[in-house]
Amino acid sequence: MSEFSLYAVAGNPILQSLSPQIYNPLFRHFKMNAHYIRLSAESAEEALKAGKEMGLCGLNLTAPLKEEAVSFLHDISLVAARIKAVNLVLFRSGRLSGYNTDPDGVVKALTANGVSIQGKKCAVLGAGGAGKAAVYSLVQEKAARITLLNRTVSKARKAAGELGCAYAPLEQIGPVIQACDIFISCVPRFPEKFFDLAWPRDLHFLNAVYKNSLPGCFFEQNGMDTISGLEWLLYQGFASFRLSAGKKIPGPVKASVREQLIHQRNERKSNIALIGFMGSGKTAVGLALAEK
Repeated sequence: MSEFSLYAVAGNPILQSLSPQIYNPLFRHFKMNAHYIRLSAESAEEALKAGKEMGLCGLNLTAPLKEEAVSFLHDISLVAARIKAVNLVLFRSGRLSGYNTDPDGVVKALTANGVSIQGKKCAVLGAGGAGKAAVYSLVQEKAARITLLNRTVSKARKAAGELGCAYAPLEQIGPVIQACDIFISCVPRFPEKFFDLAWPRDLHFLNAVYKNSLPGCFFEQNGMDTISGLEWLLYQGFASFRLSAGKKIPGPVKASVREQLIHQRNERKSNIALIGFMGSGKTAVGLALAEK
């Protein structure tokens, strides 16, 4: 049997990450002696240190660790260097190499759902690692105009200058979306006050945060085209797997993983509330329930 390989995704919170549901079925398909787990970490430094001590082969990173990790790596890919963020670190021969497959996720999520990017007017909300990856992908695909919106204008200005797009403060989101074909939200929580804006009916909306379905539901109910962040997660995951395992994934296998992922995401789940005095066992029971 081949040597066992361990991979993980790190972040905080991380319990709800669906990345294991992408990697582990692929490991089984290729009959690889490997497994993928979740790793809770407060910082990129902590995640990378734990990864080295655990003997990980590869580590995916979630926000906000993507930008933090860059300074701890030996080398990064040209794409990651341009974005200044990584979402994949490979541990090889004592060296830490960083990559960013988020642009793959953005482009494939849109094009797989029939949305062409070339020549379109686009807006990206959020100037963090995911937002910069979205802008980078739109620039590469020759969008006609890209506007980066961010609460901190100086951060948007800096990122826009580095990536070659326009920028605007959040206060100008109304006029921006009126001349917009594609809108990509890359913030942890989509501001509910934006629901009151006059959104164009022919707008294509992509939400990077697949855990929050509220924005997608709003846009769907108002007749707009919405693309789940699960699509972004899925396609960046396929690109990460290709870099990690060095294997090309057949189309039917991709389709099967996608179907399973969406099915698991749509399964109806119940919330359980644990109530009791200090020391009554809530934490222990909660951990046991989480494992189930």
